[in-house]
This record gives sequence, C-alpha cells and structure tokens, in this order.
Amino acid sequence: MPPEAEDSEDAVWVWQALAEMYGRSFVTSYGKEPPTTWTQAINRLSHEQLRRGLASIGNENRKFPPNLSEFVSACKTMPDRAMNGVESKTDYKLLARDRSKPEVAKKWIEKIKDESL
Repeated sequence: MPPEAEDSEDAVWVWQALAEMYGRSFVTSYGKEPPTTWTQAINRLSHEQLRRGLASIGNENRKFPPNLSEFVSACKTMPDRAMNGVESKTDYKLLARDRSKPEVAKKWIEKIKDESL
C-alpha cells in the first residue's frame, strides 16, 4: 500500500469529527474507518484546510454527511470573514480543539464498531 494510502492521524481525526457530527448516518454511509480514497485526499490537505472544511460543513446544518468531493471543496474554500472569528459553538469546538491522539481516536472507532454490532 502506498504511504499516502495508509491511515494518517489527520484521516483518523477527520473521520472522528465527521462521525461526531453525523453519528450513525456517517458510519453507515462511509464505514467505520477512512477508505483509501478519503485518506489520500485528506493527506493532500493542510491541517488548516481540514479545520476550515470541518467548520464549514458543521455550519451548513446538513442532514446528510458530505461525500468526498463536497468535503474537499469545503476544505479548499477560501475563508470568509465569519471564519476569522468564532461565530458558533461548532466553530469553537472545531477550531479550538487539538487533534486527537491516534490511540484515543482508535478507541473511539472501536466504540463505534461495538455499538453497531
């Protein structure tokens, strides 16, 4: 497997954040762990782009989780004035929190696996 296809800390962090936002609908749609295509795309984005994308999606009040192209597009969108400040609780949580340690994220993913059985 190419190195860019391996699970990265960023991919696990994004996966956890999206699962927190959308719950079971995200896991049902995309699985419990990031697939290779998502991991490769996430690895090509900066941490700031990932934060921006998660904050943008969190503010959209979407009923369904984004697909890969929607997520990447949200990450690459230039920040507007609202993104420079904290405009909502979602922004604060996503922009202020540090990424999870891999072992914490893996425990969280295991919890999702256990709940879905």
